[in-house]
Amino acid sequence: MLSKKIRNFLLFGVIAALFLAVGYWNISPERFLDQPAAQVDEGAIDYYATNAKSIQFLPDGKVQYEMTSDKVEHLKATEVTLLTNPDMNIYRGTEFPWHVTSKRGEVNPDGTEVELIDSVRVARTDAKNRDTVITSSRMTVFPQKQYASAWALPNDSQQPIHISADDAQLDDKQGVATYTGGVIITQGSMKITGNTVTLTRTQQGDIDVVTSVGNLAYFEQQQSAADTGKMKGYGRTIQYHAQQNRIVLIDEAKVLSPDGNSTEGEKITYDTVKQVANAGRATGSKLNNPRPRIDMVIQPKKKDGAAQPAPKPDVKKAN
Repeated sequence: MLSKKIRNFLLFGVIAALFLAVGYWNISPERFLDQPAAQVDEGAIDYYATNAKSIQFLPDGKVQYEMTSDKVEHLKATEVTLLTNPDMNIYRGTEFPWHVTSKRGEVNPDGTEVELIDSVRVARTDAKNRDTVITSSRMTVFPQKQYASAWALPNDSQQPIHISADDAQLDDKQGVATYTGGVIITQGSMKITGNTVTLTRTQQGDIDVVTSVGNLAYFEQQQSAADTGKMKGYGRTIQYHAQQNRIVLIDEAKVLSPDGNSTEGEKITYDTVKQVANAGRATGSKLNNPRPRIDMVIQPKKKDGAAQPAPKPDVKKAN
C-alpha cells in the first residue's frame, strides 16, 4: 500500500498535469459549444468578364447557338451566372435563327437554362421572308432543346381586349356583353370573328366564355413561341372557355393545327394547353349539316435529307 504522503503527491501531480494541458491546448467550455455558422454572401462574385461571347456546336459541326453579353458575373455561392444585355442567336442547325435579346439574364449552374428578364424580344425571319416577333417581360430559354418555356409567349389572358362590331349591348351587372355585325375580337394572339359574339366574365372580371355564331365563325390562337403558325378553328358555333383552356366547335367544325393536321366533324373539343382535339357527334344540338363521321388529315413529319421517291415513267398507250 502507498503511504498517504505518496498518494497525495500523485493526486496533486495529476491535477497539475491537467492544468498544464488546459493552458497548452487553450481548453475552455466555450470551445465545446456550437459555434454560429459563418455568414455566406449570396451576392459575392468570384469572377467576371466583359464583352463575353459563347458558341456551342452540334455533333455535326453546325451551330447550336451563340450568345454575347456586355458583362458576365459568376456568383460563388449559387454558381449562377448573371448576364447584362444578353443577345442570343439560336440556330439549332438551321439557316434562320431565333434572335433573342433582353436587358438581364441568369444562367443556371449547368448551363441548360437561360432566364431572360426585362424587355425580352424574340424575332425570326423564315425562308419565305415571314417575320415573327414576340415580346415579353420574362422568358426561360432551353438552348439545347427545341423549346422555350411558357414565359416565351405572353399570356393572352393578360393582354387588352380589342372589339370591333356594328352593335353592342352591355350588361355589367350580369357580366354579359353581346356584339353583332361583323364582330372581330382580339386579345394577344387570339382572334375570334362571327356574326354574333357573346362574352361573359367571371366575378373577378376575367373572360369566362366567348360564344361566336356565324357562317362560319372563326377562331385562331398561337399555341407556343416555337410555332410560326396559329391553330385555327371553324364552325357555325364556337365556344371559347378561357378558364378551362378549351374550345368547342359545333356544326361544320374544323380545326387546323400549325403543322398542317386537320380534324373535321359535327363537334370538336380542343384543349389549347395539351393541343389535343376530340371529335364526335353533336348530340342535342340542331345542325345545319349533320355529319355522322369525322375526317382527319395527318401530315407526315418532314425529315432532312429524306430520299424522294423516283418519278413514275411516262408511259403512253400504243395505238
